Order: sequence, then structure tokens, then C-alpha cells
Amino acid sequence: MSPALIHATTVALAVDADGPLAGLAILGPTGSGKSLLALSLIDGCRYSRTLLVADDATIITAEGDKLVASAPDRVKGLLEVRGYGPAPLKSHSGVPLLLALNLADCAARMPERSLLQPIAGGPGIPMFPFVWAGQEGSAPHRARKMAVAILNGQIL
Repeated sequence: MSPALIHATTVALAVDADGPLAGLAILGPTGSGKSLLALSLIDGCRYSRTLLVADDATIITAEGDKLVASAPDRVKGLLEVRGYGPAPLKSHSGVPLLLALNLADCAARMPERSLLQPIAGGPGIPMFPFVWAGQEGSAPHRARKMAVAILNGQIL
């Protein structure tokens, strides 16, 4: 299967001190806060292990039953800081995706999840609508809790 290029910012999310990193793709239109949410997850990680994978453009490949995210060479290790431009960040070369958050959808209190399946006929991951605007302070904590719940087998 051919790789897909999606409009998403992706991080390798640390949910504990030493376990594997979980791929989190953040989707949404330009200006919706994808990069800022990623930066909040990276800077707010109490384990200092969350890393940028790709900003604004993410390459998705299918490896068996998993989707793996990586960055195009032109944006590898760079995160756009609004009002400044691309800034270098420590990055991860690729990560298996666990879930996707869609900043474009208005989230209900108990939203229905959908499936992100960027490669036709390939595997998918759960995608949830996610409120960012107006809830920036709690957003990194909510995203991390969602990842922990999924890793523990809870998918609504």
C-alpha cells in the first residue's frame, strides 16, 4: 500500500515514565490550533518524553495492522510557532498511531468516535472530535487521559 500524506500534526506521546510512546495525530483546518496543542503536549509532559513527529503534514504508512506516522523531510524537526515561523524541536522519526483528535468537529460531552483510515483498504485508528478553543488549559490533560484509556483497552 502506498503511503498517504495527511494535513495533521503528530506527536509521540509519553503516558508514563518509561513505556512505549503512543502516536497522536491532531487534525483540523489551518489556524485551528494543531501546532499549539502539540507544543502544549510536549512542554507539559511530566516525563519530558513527548516528542514532535510531524507538524502540519504527516506521512502515514501501513505496517501490518498498524498505521505509522512520520514527517516529510522538509518539515522534520520543525514546528510552526504562529507569529514567528518554523522553530526546531527535538523529534521522533516515526511512531505507531494510537488515536486521532479532530479539532474541526465540535465535541459533544460523549462524542461518537469515527475511524481515521488514510490509506484505502488499510488499517484505521479511532478518531474523536476534540474541543480546543476556549479549553486550552485542559486540552493536553484530556488528550493524554484519552490515550491512557485506549492503551488500557477502553474504546467507547
